[in-house]
Amino acid sequence: MNNSSCTSISSLFCKNKLPCECDCENNSRQSPIDIKRSTLNLGKTELLNVNYKTVSLYKYLDSDEYKYKPINDYILSFNTYTFKLLNVHFHKTSEHKIDGNEYDMEAHFVHKAIDTEEYVVLAFFINLVDENASDKNIDETLSLQDTATITMPDLGDDVFYTYKGSLTTGSFNSDVEWCVFEKPLEAYISKRDRFNHIGARPIQYSVYPSEVFTFTY
Repeated sequence: MNNSSCTSISSLFCKNKLPCECDCENNSRQSPIDIKRSTLNLGKTELLNVNYKTVSLYKYLDSDEYKYKPINDYILSFNTYTFKLLNVHFHKTSEHKIDGNEYDMEAHFVHKAIDTEEYVVLAFFINLVDENASDKNIDETLSLQDTATITMPDLGDDVFYTYKGSLTTGSFNSDVEWCVFEKPLEAYISKRDRFNHIGARPIQYSVYPSEVFTFTY
C-alpha cells in the first residue's frame, strides 16, 4: 500500500478533505473503537487471506514482555499485499467493543509489511470458560508458557469488521488495517495467569462508524 496515495480501503473514506489528500501519517485514526453492528454485510471476500493454520511461538521479552515472537514466517495477504506475522499478544479486557459490549480478553495477531511501517492486525475476542469448555486453540499462550502452539480457528464464513486505525501500544502507528472477528474464541486461563496480561487501551473516537466495513471471510 502506498501512503502518499492512501489506497487502503478505509482511507477512501478519510475525513480530511478528498481521499487523495488524506494524511495517513498524522495519527488521527486511533484504535480501539466501539464497533457498531450493521445489517449490511458486504459478503464473502478475498480481501483477507490467512495462509497459515498452526503457529509455533516462543515467549520473548521487550517493552511489552508478554508478547510472543514467531519462529517461522507466517504470511497473510490483505488487499493483495503481503504481511508477515510479527507477534501475538493479549489484552484484558477486550480493547474493541461491539455495540458497547466488551469481552473478557482480546487476542491480537500483529502482521507487518516487509518493507514499510504498515500493519494488519487480526483481532479475536475471548470468552474465558472452564477448562473442559475451552476450544484449546490459544490456552498455551494465555498461560505464558515459554514455547506454545496456536491453532488458528476455522475462519470460513466468519464475520469480520475492517477499518483503518492504529496500534494500541508503543508507537500507536496509524497505518494499521484492523480485521476484528465477531465470533469469540473460548479459552481457559487460570486467575493467576490472567493478571499477567496487559490491560486495554480506552476506546478512541477518531473513526466514524460508517468507516467500518463488514465482510464474511
